[in-house]
Amino acid sequence: SSCMRKALSKRRIVNCANPPALSSSTSAPPTSYPRVESSPCFISPSAFPLAPHSTSSRFSRLRFVSQKALLGLSEKSCSTQASCTNLFSRTNLQVSPRNSSHPQARNSRSNRSQRLATSEAKRVFCLFLVAVFSRSFVAASGFVMSSSNLQKPLPLPSIIGHRGAKSVAPENTLASIHAAKRLGCTFVEVDVMLSNDKVACIHHDNTLDRCTNGRGFLWDQDIEALRALDAGSWFDKEFAGEKLPLLSEVIQICKDLNIGLNLEIKHATDKATDVPTPEEREREIELAEKVCADIVELDAAASSIVFSSFSRDAIRVLYEKLPHFKRSFLVEGLPEDWEDFVAQYECVSLNFNHKEVPNQKIAEISTRLPTYCYTVNEPERARELFALGVKGVFSDRPHIVREGLLIIDNVQEKVDTTVQSLPSSNMPPLRVAGYA
Repeated sequence: SSCMRKALSKRRIVNCANPPALSSSTSAPPTSYPRVESSPCFISPSAFPLAPHSTSSRFSRLRFVSQKALLGLSEKSCSTQASCTNLFSRTNLQVSPRNSSHPQARNSRSNRSQRLATSEAKRVFCLFLVAVFSRSFVAASGFVMSSSNLQKPLPLPSIIGHRGAKSVAPENTLASIHAAKRLGCTFVEVDVMLSNDKVACIHHDNTLDRCTNGRGFLWDQDIEALRALDAGSWFDKEFAGEKLPLLSEVIQICKDLNIGLNLEIKHATDKATDVPTPEEREREIELAEKVCADIVELDAAASSIVFSSFSRDAIRVLYEKLPHFKRSFLVEGLPEDWEDFVAQYECVSLNFNHKEVPNQKIAEISTRLPTYCYTVNEPERARELFALGVKGVFSDRPHIVREGLLIIDNVQEKVDTTVQSLPSSNMPPLRVAGYA
């Protein structure tokens, strides 16, 4: 501005050997700018004119360039000439004092400015220390206080939907997985088997009689015949037409719903405790190998899938084929060599029937390895197991267990058990007995 050029032509510039000669009548910019000898980034405050009637005329404002970031100060923090003088003196910069025709008034202003500058400097220094130590603490602890960390509520102990949410929808169906998600589950468990033509599909029983309108062993049927069965009417007529899902469909829907999947490789024996025959072992190995191949083909995320099985052969295949995926060893009671087996195949947890293991043993195991218990449908028992150190429970009624835990813990929160229809789902609205 013309005022600045006038000031630069009249006022003394500190440590500038050859200040440019500027005319107040010309509008062309100067060819060079005044400099402070020990810091080219600053312009002397005396180079700026002061408007005689401005409310800010008693102080001059400086504009920082590179040392603004170095000092960690904002332009507002150094809005007075006195505060700038104080700061510059600490960095060996020379600042020209402002001329005044009233020495007494000048001294009064200088003292007042000095007090303001001292207070401002202390405040800025304290903020600087807080920033430095806070940053050091965050770096050392590895914890980042993001908005999501602050807003996210403390999670309840893990409650896994057993075969989806089998108390409100037909088990091991897409409808059941949708229901589990709506009832608050972050993980669901389903069972995978192999059809006669070697297609991985979701079903629990070896036979089709209980959960479909079909008959006989599942592995005796091709996938086309299995997909033609009704897997929903047995539960409720509202689920008529629900199909027996493919493994690929379940993986995709869990991805879409952002829900974790515990995939149980089914054992071929009638009971989990039975010793498999050579033929049954061959079937279990074949199933595990097919599942591994499908997982690779589908490019499923290892972070969202946990495998489990009663079959030791299946666990071994999973360990060899998909070593980067998590594995859990399923047991009915506690076999004598469970610890050696878990260590050998690097299982991340031990999953067992809570009715078959004494509480004292549960507490002991839980201190050494993550434990999950099945099937827990009573909130009181779930709370007892969590107190013993159990990591999570499988439940047919995840919403009932979760709400019961909230009531037990006196947490003022209610679980919304009203199931609403979702896009891409043929499942009708569910009505849970005892809930609106």
